[in-house]
Amino acid sequence: MLAIDYNSNDGRLHGEVMQILNSLVTSRLKNNTYLVKDNGEKVWLAEYQPPQPDGLGASFVFPRRLGENPFLSPGDKSVRFITELSGRYSLSIRFKVADMVFDDQLEY
Repeated sequence: MLAIDYNSNDGRLHGEVMQILNSLVTSRLKNNTYLVKDNGEKVWLAEYQPPQPDGLGASFVFPRRLGENPFLSPGDKSVRFITELSGRYSLSIRFKVADMVFDDQLEY
């Protein structure tokens, strides 16, 4: 799962983005939301959950495995999260896999 939250000093902009995040549904995001590794291998969105009162923001849920193998392994350098929230807003965020290792275990 990957969670995102948004904040802005501009109330109009904050309201617009929060309205988008609250109105999105999994079926709308499935074809343009994925994780991609440096080698081009992708895993597509399994489920979207709008922001909840827990303060974590919107949740993007992805399968951890592709077939019998884990999608990410400690040998991967990075993974990029790609999504198009609307015609105006999209995200492309890169994460270093090495930063996801704790006690020699890949934690994500």
